Amino acid sequence: MRRCSAFHFKRIRSKKVSFKNAAFDVLKPRQPIIVIADESRKSHNSVMKKTGYIYIVKEDKEFQTRVFNTEFENEWMKLKIDGSLIVKGSHANGYAWNGCSPKIQFLDTAIGTPEGVLNPDTMVSKTYYPSLVHDVFYQFSFYYKNRIKRMDADQEFYRMLMAEQFRAAEIYYAAVRIFGSLFWGREKKGSS
Repeated sequence: MRRCSAFHFKRIRSKKVSFKNAAFDVLKPRQPIIVIADESRKSHNSVMKKTGYIYIVKEDKEFQTRVFNTEFENEWMKLKIDGSLIVKGSHANGYAWNGCSPKIQFLDTAIGTPEGVLNPDTMVSKTYYPSLVHDVFYQFSFYYKNRIKRMDADQEFYRMLMAEQFRAAEIYYAAVRIFGSLFWGREKKGSS
């Protein structure tokens, strides 16, 4: 073996090089990693898996929104006429989303729009719930784009960020207003 700073390399029979970090065992083939947002909110870990999702809720979450006079339901969400929104985390393996977009995966790190700091009352990021609601609205917007305006979903995101006292709320709101039209009303694979 030849040492090279903190890393060392070892030749194997197939003439491929296997990478070994001096502080860790040999890296195994990449497997998707999911960190579930602990419902007791004792920790705020978020690791991006191959699909780009960094959060998962495993139980139903209900929010009172200001998106009124529209009903919609599928296996992942239910929007009632009074504006209440239920994200169905209890369905399948939970509802997953990518937090504040865009993000790319580099190694095991999510690089892109920063998530908010930890809210000491909820023990999750200040952008956690606003991004959940916003992503749900956008993910299924193909089905109700003629009944719900994109601005309503964006304003709900902004309202929730302000309720969290997120200092960059105006910047994040401007970003979704500028770039949201690229994603609103488009059918996504896996959406139903």
